[in-house]
Amino acid sequence: MPTLTPILSAAVFNSNVASNNSWINVSNDDNRPLFALATFNVNQDSSSELITDTVIHTANYTKVVTIASTVFSGLTGSVSFSNGTLSAVTFPANFTIDSPVNAIKLVSGSVLAYK
Repeated sequence: MPTLTPILSAAVFNSNVASNNSWINVSNDDNRPLFALATFNVNQDSSSELITDTVIHTANYTKVVTIASTVFSGLTGSVSFSNGTLSAVTFPANFTIDSPVNAIKLVSGSVLAYK
């Protein structure tokens, strides 16, 4: 009978770490349905910023992901919108802006801005 041995095991010591979990199919010689949990940990202290207020935030962000339904009042970078041009647009949760962004200002909602 085949056996699986863990290759790597690690504990998270920082309370501000987000875990992204995925179930992956594992091929096996018994042709049984077998799945493994793959976890990728991200230290949010250094790699991202949670924005939930209406103050302007500036940094060299590489990607912005909406956590909840979000309305921007300003967004500058490779794509720029300002002076309320986005105020009539509601971006749904999990919407990704995969482009360099220098400044973010919200009307409402919350985003995770990756540095």
